[in-house]
Amino acid sequence: MMLECAKLDREINYFVDVVQQVTSEVATQQSEAMFGLSAKVREQFTERIARLSDAELHNHQKVAAFKESIKNSFNQANQGSADNLEELDEDIAVTQSQSNFTCPLTQVEMENPVKNKKCNHHYDEKAILGLIRTRHGQKKKCRCPVVGCGNTDVKESDLILDQMLRRKIQIQKRNSNRT
Repeated sequence: MMLECAKLDREINYFVDVVQQVTSEVATQQSEAMFGLSAKVREQFTERIARLSDAELHNHQKVAAFKESIKNSFNQANQGSADNLEELDEDIAVTQSQSNFTCPLTQVEMENPVKNKKCNHHYDEKAILGLIRTRHGQKKKCRCPVVGCGNTDVKESDLILDQMLRRKIQIQKRNSNRT
């Protein structure tokens, strides 16, 4: 994903450079040259991108920074004692279980979780039904609000109440109230 991000970043920077270069060239020419501006930008951008190699993306500053942060995280984890690693594992487990209870729409702990049969994502019932109705009222499809999900048409008929998740949320609430 970082390589794709670096590739997009590089292409955006090259596109901006090409646009600036072409517009500065056309600025000194007659006004008729403005009509071919888009085609000229597209042509020069395509030529410039065709000369690029994806191998150089591994040296892109964002990819290098990402690799360095992973390396640092790994080194820090290896330096910790077994107790610290156990604490880290517990923290991760607690964080993951808590984040699973958070509605992607409201960013609040779900009260009545429903599961989407198509993509298996969970939402708070009231929040997702409100979104579906709003989008359908606008004559548009409702896209799954989970980042990266490809489900572009969430329907009420796709949703089922998730009683097991609801019980887990209630158990966690009880346990947190005790402590």
